[in-house]
Amino acid sequence: MAAIVGRGNNFQDQEEEGVQKGHEFFRVMRLFDKKPILYLSFFLSLCSGASPLIFLIPMKEGCKLFGSPDFMGVTVSFIKKSAWALAIIIVIECLSMTAQNITSPLFLVDIRRKLYSSLLDQDIAYFDKTSTGAQISRLSEGVAFIRDVYVDTLYLTIKAVALAIAGLVVALVEEWLVTFEMIAFPIAIALVLFGGNKWANKIWDQYKAAGTESTEKAVEIVTEFRTVKSFDNEMYEADQFENNLYDEDKILRKVSIVRGLTYCLALLILGALGIVLAWYTLKLLVENPMKYTLYSLLTVSCGMVMLTLGIDQILTTSDDFKMASLAARNIIKIINTKPTIDRKLGQELDNVVGDIEFKNVAFKYQGSENYALKNLSFKINAGETVAFVGESGCGKSTTLQLLQRFYDIVEGQILIDGVDIREISPRCLRSFISIVPQSPVLFSMSISENIKYGKESETEEHIAQAAQAGNAHNFIMELPENYKTVVQQTSLSGGQKQRICISRAILAKTPILLLDEATAALDTESEQLVQQSLENFRHGKTSIMVAHRLATVVNADRIFVFQEGHIAETGTHKELLEANGIYADLAKYQLQ
Repeated sequence: MAAIVGRGNNFQDQEEEGVQKGHEFFRVMRLFDKKPILYLSFFLSLCSGASPLIFLIPMKEGCKLFGSPDFMGVTVSFIKKSAWALAIIIVIECLSMTAQNITSPLFLVDIRRKLYSSLLDQDIAYFDKTSTGAQISRLSEGVAFIRDVYVDTLYLTIKAVALAIAGLVVALVEEWLVTFEMIAFPIAIALVLFGGNKWANKIWDQYKAAGTESTEKAVEIVTEFRTVKSFDNEMYEADQFENNLYDEDKILRKVSIVRGLTYCLALLILGALGIVLAWYTLKLLVENPMKYTLYSLLTVSCGMVMLTLGIDQILTTSDDFKMASLAARNIIKIINTKPTIDRKLGQELDNVVGDIEFKNVAFKYQGSENYALKNLSFKINAGETVAFVGESGCGKSTTLQLLQRFYDIVEGQILIDGVDIREISPRCLRSFISIVPQSPVLFSMSISENIKYGKESETEEHIAQAAQAGNAHNFIMELPENYKTVVQQTSLSGGQKQRICISRAILAKTPILLLDEATAALDTESEQLVQQSLENFRHGKTSIMVAHRLATVVNADRIFVFQEGHIAETGTHKELLEANGIYADLAKYQLQ
């Protein structure tokens, strides 16, 4: 019996705050575009569930065999009708399975596409407060689980409902009084299965909690394995994990015992139903041969079996729908969340020169009471190289993110070529800004594809020219497959990765360049190569360098010294040293 087997799905999702509850199934189905095939598959599932009724036609013919003078004629008729009934059921089942097999992958692709597109449209602030791992889990396991329940399991549920209703209706129509006398058995089985599943699921929740704890501990140990090994603590951690597994095993044994008892009790009732049906059928035929026929009583028996099997399947899937509703609520929330910064709205700018101006800008991160920037004002002329320096957390990198409009400011204005960036399409705005981050970001694709990322139409010749300008061409040509080498399949140094990122920024040919501590994590030799690449690249562009190493900014046209979200000092390297202020104090420790 299906209900006592249970489905131990490992997907777990925590409900987020502010998620609208109710009607999750219908809200998810509204997201699915290909509704005709969905409705067709539901209809075919109903037909498939009720199709066993077709066997009543040859069964009626078979009942005529008892006492019929034309035994061979009735037998031939019985065989023909049985063959036709079987053929019709097979056709219905094949059509139903075909529709299901077409709908299921379409549903998965459709919902995943919409979820992924919605994630890409979200603001950076959304990801600041959301776990990346949770989003990836929802995109892969979450949508797959919803598909499993709302499509695949729903088909089984629809068939079960059709089977149960068809069985009950045909039994009532044929002999309603006998049906009411027998219906106690399916109800008893339903109560046993319902109670057993509830009991088993409570214990299963304990297993999931224990499994989550074990998994988190294992991830922690594997992640920090160097520390474990340095303290020679492998055996201890292995013993701890083994103890956790023993605890999980104890819980699983309890689940198995509960499900086993439920199975035995359900089978006992089902067996009793069969015995009572056989005995009661014979009793009625003997006592009231004029009132009851063999066909009518067999129809009632078949109806009771169909009702029991249908109830069994329905109870099997009830808990799956509850878990799917939780997963669906969070996915629907993401898809329905509208970004505050719409990347498609705003004007397009042509021939951007690169003048940048911040006017009395104030900003604080969502959920924070403290301002990250307060009354920040400065102007950078096109083609000028400016450096941002200061202690960690003083607002340097935040300023770069605001310039790219990853966040909207609270007060003031940010202007590019005299135009407020809130009036410019974010897509257009970011198309004339390129950035080289501190940690080089390369995707799992070839070096050529990484360099032309965002400029997919560029030719191999232009890619090679950009790599030469970024001091990357020589080491790329020494790799086994040159520019076709997949990044994850070769061992690149930090400096090599950074030079590929610089080559990507060079190929973008943007008038504004942002360097967010681009050499901070490199050794001296790599830093020199990268600095040489950047010096060649910055010429003629509006460049902003964020740096902790002051040696990298001494040649900047101007240096802005940040302190607690505003600019405390401005000037050239020489002027700031002579001022003997904050910058001079930093220089004493680094440049001497």
